[in-house]
Amino acid sequence: MKYAVTTLTAMVLFVSACQSDAMKDPIIVADIEREFTIDLLEILDMEGNYLTLQVETIREESCANAEIDYRVSQNSRQIGVSLNKIVIPVNCQEGNAPARAAINLGKVSLGNFDFSIDLSQTIKNPGTLVNGASSYRLNLKTENGIQILHRELLKIPEQTIWGWIAYSATTQQVASEVVGEISKLSSGRNFERGYYGHFTLSDDQLSIRQSPEKQLFLPVLINLQREGTDQLQTILQHYRSRYATEQLSIHLTNWRGQLL
Repeated sequence: MKYAVTTLTAMVLFVSACQSDAMKDPIIVADIEREFTIDLLEILDMEGNYLTLQVETIREESCANAEIDYRVSQNSRQIGVSLNKIVIPVNCQEGNAPARAAINLGKVSLGNFDFSIDLSQTIKNPGTLVNGASSYRLNLKTENGIQILHRELLKIPEQTIWGWIAYSATTQQVASEVVGEISKLSSGRNFERGYYGHFTLSDDQLSIRQSPEKQLFLPVLINLQREGTDQLQTILQHYRSRYATEQLSIHLTNWRGQLL
């Protein structure tokens, strides 16, 4: 692999070189230009959910599949993440895009953790990660070189179904009909407003993380009645059998991360 070092990393090396031999501990430096965005995302799995950090460079690289080299250290109640280098693969895909990394923190137990996001293990951003019953919360004392997009990640409740119904110019009414049929299976539970990772709910809008960019669609979010699973499958099968994918596309996910 071929390696490229970001401007921030070069700045880190400069700061490190200026330290005296007696100063061996990493230091906290203010007013560093932000180079990375960081977001919390819980990956849903039948065998247990796990927490990730979704990291991107703010500046685009001249390689569509550039990656971020990182290191994770975990012990007891401490988690440390170090963002090191931008990695340009030998099989670089043509195009400009941010370098990315999906950093797996594993199945984090409930409680409070000392947490740090460092840049090349030199510039430190210490704080805490709190894993509560209904949310994760990231509190950093500094954000040198990084931008945290969401400091709280709400956990997706059991029985939650979300996604979208994409439609063509001739099937908008059908898409509305599908949403109406699915909504009848809702338990009536109200969702707390906020960021859930896979979707975001505000007072007047539902945003789905992986929704179509070039298609018309209607978003879906319900808490499914416990006896409604079979009825939901019947509804999906009915409309999928009647319409081609280019006319009507139903994309739903459940709280276990399963596509329906």
